[in-house]
Amino acid sequence: MEKDANTIKTRSALEPDLAAILELDSALFKFDHSFDPSLDLNWTRSPLGSEFYLDRILNSGVVILAEDADGSILGFITGGETDYPAHRTPCRMAELDTFFVIPQARGRSVGHLLFTAFQNWCDEHCYKRISVRVSAGNANAIQFYHKHGFSDYDLILERPIRLDS
Repeated sequence: MEKDANTIKTRSALEPDLAAILELDSALFKFDHSFDPSLDLNWTRSPLGSEFYLDRILNSGVVILAEDADGSILGFITGGETDYPAHRTPCRMAELDTFFVIPQARGRSVGHLLFTAFQNWCDEHCYKRISVRVSAGNANAIQFYHKHGFSDYDLILERPIRLDS
């Protein structure tokens, strides 16, 4: 029997949740690696990765978890303050850093619930805008963000110094 969104709750992560967050982030990196092979699949478990998430939990932002009625973690979203581009009219901006829903929970409004919780956190902290970077090949994520009111702003292109390398 499929559980509905009424049985899914969101909450801010706590320090004891770090191991579960790192597991989810490792799954996200493996998924995103198909869109960006330059991703370092070891970053999450490195001191930098662990410190990043611990800092988001304790100091400089938020990590929000989605849980089933039995306490199983279905996904997470993280974010915090980012610098607003100097060439734009300034305002306080949050950046959505990472966002992942486990495959078995997709299609159950988990992503919507997580994003809404993050949006509410941003509103409570007086942010005026939210930015997100998404892999260009991740059409489902781009569609999700468009559905939730994001519009395209920048297109970042990249290439090797030598094309014959």
